[in-house]
Amino acid sequence: MADLDFEKFKFNSLVRSATERQLTIIGEAVNALSVETKAKYTSIDWRGIKGFRNIIVHEYFGVSVRMVWVVVVKELPVLKEVVQQIIADCNDQSRTATF
Repeated sequence: MADLDFEKFKFNSLVRSATERQLTIIGEAVNALSVETKAKYTSIDWRGIKGFRNIIVHEYFGVSVRMVWVVVVKELPVLKEVVQQIIADCNDQSRTATF
């Protein structure tokens, strides 16, 4: 998405559809996270991610292109950092686990 600005995004239905699909998958993945994981990483609005997924899935014509753009540009990079930290923490835990 680095080569897209909002105007290009707005008028490219293929990219918008693919982006909305990926955001839907992220919302489903968030739903599968444990309560403990969500409680540990409080900088993320986990409920908001799931709620946005529901808007994308159920509001069909009510999805704001601007809102999707803002989520992708501003929120997704923050989520990516936290998810990378969660993965690193899980890897650390598995290395120190005793069987």
